[in-house]
Amino acid sequence: MYGEVAYNFTSNGLPDNLVYNVAFVVPLLPQKYPPNQINLNIGLNGNFITEVNNNNLFVSSGIQWIVSKTALFETGIQFPLIEDVSDGQKTNYTLTLGTRILIFKILK
Repeated sequence: MYGEVAYNFTSNGLPDNLVYNVAFVVPLLPQKYPPNQINLNIGLNGNFITEVNNNNLFVSSGIQWIVSKTALFETGIQFPLIEDVSDGQKTNYTLTLGTRILIFKILK
């Protein structure tokens, strides 16, 4: 299980917002070293816009491929559950594609 809570302070008259995420991750391959792991994740992703009291909540699903100790690739899709925005700003779905690369490693 993975969770995250963050608060974004903004400027230029834009509202601050609280970001919250929770995900359940299921490994599809046995874990081994060095990593070559495929994970399936299902989660809830949201943000609360403080100045206008709007809440946006999405359900998401994705797949993650960990290729080494320092790199992974991931893709996913999100569907809205709650969208407190005007009709012109609503989304049907969001596709995501990303990579993470560890640049600095602290040695022990």
